[in-house]
Amino acid sequence: MRKLYVGIDLGCKTCAGAVRDSKGKLLETCGFPIESVPQPNSKIAKITHDIKIGDQLAFTAGEQIQIESISPDPNQPENKYIVLSKNLNKRFRLSDGDISVS
Repeated sequence: MRKLYVGIDLGCKTCAGAVRDSKGKLLETCGFPIESVPQPNSKIAKITHDIKIGDQLAFTAGEQIQIESISPDPNQPENKYIVLSKNLNKRFRLSDGDISVS
């Protein structure tokens, strides 16, 4: 299994963006209700290998997921696909090597 240290732990737990207040403090949520926004262009993909976040299994090889949006991480631009881990109930950014788009 490959360990992956990306995701929304360092930013908004809703949209996976790094959101800061006017004083530069990192916020946990941006307040935008992303679940209520229809995703007409979202794609279905499969996880290519088991992915652990820390010591927890976030995604299982072969698991079918929905790409909610594409938003490259400023620090790791290869991690651009925002997806929901059903196991952890959190959104993470994954790379081309982590998923296979159907």
